Amino acid sequence: MKIAQKYSHFYGEEYLLVHHKELYKEITDIIEEIIPEKMILKSFKDLFHERGWWKKRSEFFIKNKIAVEVQLNKSLYATYNTFIKHLLFYSSGIINVGVEILPIKKMQSLMSSGVAYYEGEVYNILRHGRSNPAVPLLILGIEP
Repeated sequence: MKIAQKYSHFYGEEYLLVHHKELYKEITDIIEEIIPEKMILKSFKDLFHERGWWKKRSEFFIKNKIAVEVQLNKSLYATYNTFIKHLLFYSSGIINVGVEILPIKKMQSLMSSGVAYYEGEVYNILRHGRSNPAVPLLILGIEP
């Protein structure tokens, strides 16, 4: 897989580049190791686990106060994670930045119906205004 698009909300990417450059590279390396023909979610889970990321409440992987969410399921969950879970973890001091990994629209159209996609989630953030959600995020759009 490869990163096709990215959106930095509240300087999420900049935070990673300045404070956790090596973990940002680790995240991008994991994405690049995913083989689209394989079980994508299981591959993500295995690769994050191999590198010492731990699971926190369902789909989040956490390491050094960075939460990564791989969202290849229903769109309602992506919006919930972006606006609720990342914010709760951030305001509780569990994380300093969140990363959402989503398929781009082109990839999503090849998946089952109702799957969230990068462009839609970025639009949701933009229509709520720059200050909502009040947590640094990096939204990554992936494709085969």
